[in-house]
Amino acid sequence: YLSILKKYYELEIQLLIRLYEKSADVRLLERAWQTHEKIRARSLLENLIESGLNLSEFAPEDFFATEQVLLEAVAAAELKRTEAERAKNPALQKAAEADLNKKLDEYQILQENVRQKNPQFSAINQPKDFSLTEAQDLLDDETAILEFALGEQQSYVFVIRKNAFKLAKLPAKDALGEDVRAFYMALTDRDAKTDDTITESSKVLSRKILAPVAADLKDIKQLVVIADGALQLIPFSALTLAPEAGYEPLAAAIEIVNAPSFSSLVFQGENKARRQKSSEKLLAVFADPIFQEDDERFSIEKSARPKTATIKDNSDNLAQVLRDFGLERLARLPFSGVEARAIGKFAPERTVLALGADASRQKFLRGDFNSYRILHFATHGFLDQQNPELSGLVLSLYDEKRNSQNGFLRVIDLYSLHLNTDLVVLSACQTALGKEIDGEGIVGLTRGFMYAGASGVVSSLWKVEDRATAELMKIFYRKMLVENQTPASALRAAQNELRKIPRFKNPRFWSGFTLNGEWR
Repeated sequence: YLSILKKYYELEIQLLIRLYEKSADVRLLERAWQTHEKIRARSLLENLIESGLNLSEFAPEDFFATEQVLLEAVAAAELKRTEAERAKNPALQKAAEADLNKKLDEYQILQENVRQKNPQFSAINQPKDFSLTEAQDLLDDETAILEFALGEQQSYVFVIRKNAFKLAKLPAKDALGEDVRAFYMALTDRDAKTDDTITESSKVLSRKILAPVAADLKDIKQLVVIADGALQLIPFSALTLAPEAGYEPLAAAIEIVNAPSFSSLVFQGENKARRQKSSEKLLAVFADPIFQEDDERFSIEKSARPKTATIKDNSDNLAQVLRDFGLERLARLPFSGVEARAIGKFAPERTVLALGADASRQKFLRGDFNSYRILHFATHGFLDQQNPELSGLVLSLYDEKRNSQNGFLRVIDLYSLHLNTDLVVLSACQTALGKEIDGEGIVGLTRGFMYAGASGVVSSLWKVEDRATAELMKIFYRKMLVENQTPASALRAAQNELRKIPRFKNPRFWSGFTLNGEWR
């Protein structure tokens, strides 16, 4: 609904900025920023406020059981849709699509009925408008916020510092989109022989979106980026403040955190401050799942294993689902296991490792993982652009007895969770991507874990390289768990160490992961 109204908000912002330019009244500029905040990640903000309410206090007795039944029904309906698409039968496809949409509607109606019967939810419809002073009070002298507002004729970027508030004009949305696409294509071109295309496209984009505010950022150590439109697809760590000089990425000196909106950032920080920390439950790792029935980790020889109808009937379907979601290979990700064991060594007494068949959807959803400070997933990710709530992670598709099972941990599964988690690390491909909705931003896995209560999420912007990711994560966790650095500081340090290794100096190896959420 808000995406339909977005053009009216954009008009209001343009009018306020024109009035500000004529009068120099900074209050008009502040109102323009507040107006932009009203259409930034509104549904996420409402869910973050809602997460502070205890659903079990007022939900019907059978609510949670019904919710789980509907979630499984959604998963089954999605699998039938895939089978219909493979059969290339239009009638079956239409029926399967209708059934899936029906199950999704039933799930949403179940949730909404609970909300309507509880008066506490009425306050969620009117989230607080934050003032500029409140935003500045959260910053120190070395931190800045860049909030982008892309428009059809004119784009803007708000710069918020502890003692300053400025606005810079940028090119229109479509003009910036061309440079963003060029930069993203260069970063994801695995066949490129040199880094020149990346550095040059980085400089072109940096001249347009960072050069106008470079003077306001020269002395900072932390940068909070609230991107808009196509800018949500790029790693700001690989841009530069000095495009006319030799290429030096922002990551060389600045910690970078991304956020859907300033308002959501504030609520994530407040939720984090309210949590009671457990000294024992530090890190839970799900990695190196089993994707194929002939995986080498099954102890019995394939010829001697008992065959079951479940395996025969479902294994092809599981493979087809993966291919439909853009995962061409079902092979094991060996470095994800190496990665998991390496990071587990930094705090072995406080780490739970779920590897192989143990890295299952059932174990995560039914286990006691809500209170772990850090959740780490090292596996494949998949996207569903049509229904972003069906995007997710691929966990083990087979149990320890080689029986096939539902291994798809989808965004919709996360909505029913209440995580008491500081950080979720999605060490998988394209986990920062999803469906872009005007005003709301990118809806996908990262947003799903924020819905569930995670203060911060580390996720990837493209199909990251297995070996480079394992090395990056090892450094990242050493910095956090041994040297006690914040996630933002640890990620920057890991990126800089990795880019000093000759084989990984190309930004496509070290800049693919971004941190979203609370930065302090």
